Amino acid sequence: MFNTLEGGKFVSNFGVEGIFNYGPFSIRTGAGLSIAKGTNELTVEYNDFLGAYNKLDSMDFRWNDPTHEYVPTFYMSRQDVYDSLMKLDYPKVVKRYTYLQIPLIFGYDFWNNETFSVGFRVGPLLSVLLESKQLSAEYDPGKNRIIRINDISPGQVSLNWQAMAGINGSIILNKTLKFEIEPCLRYYFNSVYEKPVNNAKPWSVGVRAALIFKF
Repeated sequence: MFNTLEGGKFVSNFGVEGIFNYGPFSIRTGAGLSIAKGTNELTVEYNDFLGAYNKLDSMDFRWNDPTHEYVPTFYMSRQDVYDSLMKLDYPKVVKRYTYLQIPLIFGYDFWNNETFSVGFRVGPLLSVLLESKQLSAEYDPGKNRIIRINDISPGQVSLNWQAMAGINGSIILNKTLKFEIEPCLRYYFNSVYEKPVNNAKPWSVGVRAALIFKF
């Protein structure tokens, strides 16, 4: 996939589909999962940790008869010291996004014989976000004092539409089994981000491979 915040990235898709044939024409639909990783950038405002000292909270005196004097008792607590200058850090958070994909693909085979066929495939796909899971560890500030953490990367949209076009090649293995391979292009009608940083729509290049069982 291209035109993303990461530039280009890989997306894995798998699923189960049904194909309805009428002569050289076909309609394919089903359901599958699309899994990809994404990177979010954070801005962290913080103060540097400079050290610590023992702060005097209170004290009291107790009379000591043998020495005829007051003996002080000191109550101390640890006090951290931070730089007054605010600094910025830009850590990255890696997430995994899982989408449900529902295709509706129309096909036409322009060349067909007993063992091999070639045709066009085109149609829309609907993607619905099912889950986003953080893969990287939580940000560790160490001993520094955090003032504020902001996620400056836009979130992923919960729904998007795509258009697919490709060339399908099929090899008939036996009466009930067929193997398909399908290089294809996908164009996204809307950005995959809630607040896109530019107007460029994502697009992708892929290859679909499938085993077809005939009932």
